[in-house]
Amino acid sequence: MPNPAIQFNLPFNIALGDSAPSTLPPEVRGAIEALYNAVNQIQYVFHTHVGIGQQLQTLWSQLKYFHTLHLASPWRLYAEATETIVYGAAINLFLSGGALKVRNANATNNTKPAHGFCTTAAGLTNAVFGEVILMQGLLTGLAGLTIGTRYFLHTTDGQINATEPVAAGNIGQALGIAVDTTALLFCTDFDFLQH
Repeated sequence: MPNPAIQFNLPFNIALGDSAPSTLPPEVRGAIEALYNAVNQIQYVFHTHVGIGQQLQTLWSQLKYFHTLHLASPWRLYAEATETIVYGAAINLFLSGGALKVRNANATNNTKPAHGFCTTAAGLTNAVFGEVILMQGLLTGLAGLTIGTRYFLHTTDGQINATEPVAAGNIGQALGIAVDTTALLFCTDFDFLQH
């Protein structure tokens, strides 16, 4: 799958110093420090509400799940992968080594239902932390979708299909509807039907 056009990996810290240079006159120093404080407050609000000021990728492994879910985008989560997951793949959350991790979802049986999709542009590999969207969101950068068609979790790791898998033991889990030939409105409530 092609990479998305937009990436949201902006640094949370814009590397301003904690104080203005002491060589400046006090009134200038005060104005600079007030501006610095205002920028920090704006940055904090954006980060908290919409995730615009996301932490650097090097910090993802240190974050708890509640640090990664934003008020205006509560379905965004940073988690560790246990296998290779490509951009746009349907993902499954599970417990591994006492921690919440992600792997490819798969409809072969009921052990790996889809909980969301991978939005990390370069995809993920084993032991790498990355971004996934849970339950709902617009998944862009796909190819070959049929507009208006409902898509299901596939029996191939992470993939979607316009046909529901119905072999014995398979799960039928609707994941969303194509709103363009390259975009899926992903929306799942985690329900599925096992055949």
